[in-house]
Amino acid sequence: MRTLLEAGYTDVQAASTGEEAWDYLQKHRVDLLIAEWKLPGLSGIELIRRVRKREMHRHGIMIMATRKEAEDVLEAVEAGADAYILKPFSNDLLLAKVVEIERKLEPSRQALR
Repeated sequence: MRTLLEAGYTDVQAASTGEEAWDYLQKHRVDLLIAEWKLPGLSGIELIRRVRKREMHRHGIMIMATRKEAEDVLEAVEAGADAYILKPFSNDLLLAKVVEIERKLEPSRQALR
């Protein structure tokens, strides 16, 4: 979280559980969601599936933090993740992934900062 704030991202929220994130996402539009595969309760993959069904999050960027298992990566992409980052990863690698995705996506989805 600190890495994103230091890089100039201004509205950064954190959630400890999938349910906490889901409650927040039902009320707030987000430009970027980074979901951990194994969240307590509601999993990160199920969170992304739910979020992708909501019109207000249609243009948000979704990144799944996952293991190196090929089936996990495939499931994340099928669920609606724009990208994945393999665990373990450093803060620098996470920031590089966010910047890479920003550059690839159309201008209407690049309003993260």
